[in-house]
Amino acid sequence: MDEVKMGWLEKRSSGIYRYCWRDRGKVRTKSLKTRKHSIAKHKKIMLDAQYETDGYINKNLKLDLIEELNLYLEYKSTTITKNTLKRYKEIFKNLSYYFTKIRPLSSLKDVNGDIISSYILHRKEKGLSSETISKEINFLKAAIDRAVILEKLPKNPIKQMPKLKITPSKPETIGIYSVKEINKMKEYFQDHIPEFYDYFMFLIYTGVRKGEMMALLKQDIDFENNRLIIQNHKTTTKISNAFRYVEIHKSLRPILEKRVKALDNSDLVFAAELKGRSVNWILRCVKRSCKVLNIPYKRVHGTRHTWITNLLNKGIPVPQVQYLAGHRDINTTMRYYKFVNLEISGKINLIDY
Repeated sequence: MDEVKMGWLEKRSSGIYRYCWRDRGKVRTKSLKTRKHSIAKHKKIMLDAQYETDGYINKNLKLDLIEELNLYLEYKSTTITKNTLKRYKEIFKNLSYYFTKIRPLSSLKDVNGDIISSYILHRKEKGLSSETISKEINFLKAAIDRAVILEKLPKNPIKQMPKLKITPSKPETIGIYSVKEINKMKEYFQDHIPEFYDYFMFLIYTGVRKGEMMALLKQDIDFENNRLIIQNHKTTTKISNAFRYVEIHKSLRPILEKRVKALDNSDLVFAAELKGRSVNWILRCVKRSCKVLNIPYKRVHGTRHTWITNLLNKGIPVPQVQYLAGHRDINTTMRYYKFVNLEISGKINLIDY
């Protein structure tokens, strides 16, 4: 039987956790310098990834810059979508080229504010937008953060660098479908495009992003606790926000029960109807219904905007809506308040001194 290449946590009498692993038949240890189990668990995940990749935990690494960037890329590849991974690989390629050809830098320890400023200037001279450059810098920062968590570095030297000012060329507009429009579309899909009906029902009753729906597995549906485990595809920054729980709406439950009946736990819930079809099929179905029903088209993402707005209209607190929607920044959720029908008449008289 092959030896399991994973470490384990051990709590010492002092309350401090340490990471243990096997190296050539001997048990090795590394102090995690924390008494908090949640932090120790997060560090364990990082060290497991390093152990699985390298086959050992080296306490005195040379911290080769390109190697550390690559290790971070490999670590993230297990928690991000294919499209995001493709973008990360391109970022890795750009950073690697600059730090090997333009301004050679061998060690992660040599990265500082001046180095980053020169990289930003170089990318701007190439005509890259502030948004693109910011994503590249954030990738580099995250790779260094990982090294800090693994105690390869005492601190991140570029953590406090000011963020690049980004002015979106095309700010996202919030389009809301009315209740009447939603009901018309439900009826249309049921009668004319029945193979899309389940997809539409899932979108309007969960508020998930399209990619999150397409990534849903049978094992992500917890019927016993009446909830869905949604993998955050856009806002994952750490283990703690890699997923969120969304309650299963009573109108959606029978649809899901029927869909997963013949599936294995690792099977995608929404995949059968897409065989032989373009991924734009979902977009085309929503567009077609809007055209036939004379409803202004507000994109597939409009179902998400509608769901969030309806939650706020029902009086659900903003922080809870932020969590359910998977928003990293509460200000993103607050943007929807201008669409909320606030009934404030007579509320002032509720004050009773």
